[in-house]
Amino acid sequence: MEKMQISVLSVRQKQGQVVARARAEVQDATIHIQVRFTSTPDCGQGELWQEARDQVLRYLDPA
Repeated sequence: MEKMQISVLSVRQKQGQVVARARAEVQDATIHIQVRFTSTPDCGQGELWQEARDQVLRYLDPA
């Protein structure tokens, strides 16, 4: 697998449900991914983005 550049593009939270959109890029390809997960109500914005990145990485192998 090629080394990927992974970027979280957006994180939306509504009633504890989170939808994160991300992009993984390599030289000749771009992969768009959307993940859904549940967060804790007291999760801060920075923590939420880190959790979104962790969730995205569950499905991608950044090599």
